[in-house]
Amino acid sequence: MSTYQFLDILFVLFGRHSVRRLIRQHGKTIGHLGHLVQQFLITIVQTVALSGAIIVTTPQEVALIDARKAATMFEKVNVPVLGLVENMSYFVSPSDNKRYDIFGSGGGEREAKRLGVPLLGQVPIDIATREAGDRGQPIVGQDRQSPVAVEFMTIAQRIREALA
Repeated sequence: MSTYQFLDILFVLFGRHSVRRLIRQHGKTIGHLGHLVQQFLITIVQTVALSGAIIVTTPQEVALIDARKAATMFEKVNVPVLGLVENMSYFVSPSDNKRYDIFGSGGGEREAKRLGVPLLGQVPIDIATREAGDRGQPIVGQDRQSPVAVEFMTIAQRIREALA
C-alpha cells in the first residue's frame, strides 16, 4: 500500500480536516508522511490484539524493501509474522499459455527464507480475477477452479494451520 492509498483510507475513516491537522503537526512532506503512516500502524497494532501478521509483497526488490520494513515493525511490537504472500507473481498469457514473470521471479521465496517464515503462496496476475473484483465478487465465489481461487484457498488453509 502506498502512502497515498493509506492517506485515502485515513481521510475516509477520520475526515480530511482531522488528517490534515495531524499532518501539519508532524511535518508536511511525503517523507514525513511515511513515518506518520508507520507510527499510526504501530499504534493500531499496540491497541488491537493480533494473533499474527501476513506480509504481502510482489517479487521485485522495491516491494521487498517495504516487506522488510513491515516485518521489522511487527517484530518491534511482538506480533509474529505468520508468513509471506507473493502477489502478482506471474502472468499466464491466455493466447499462448506462456508464463511471464513481469515483476521478476523468486523475490517472495527469497524474502520468506530471509525472514524465516513460510511462503504461503504465489498469486498470479489474472484477468478473470480483476474482472470479478471490478464486479465486487471474489474470484473464489465466481470460479473455485481458477488458478487464483485455488491459490487463495491454499493460502487460507496455510494461515488456518499457522493459527492452530
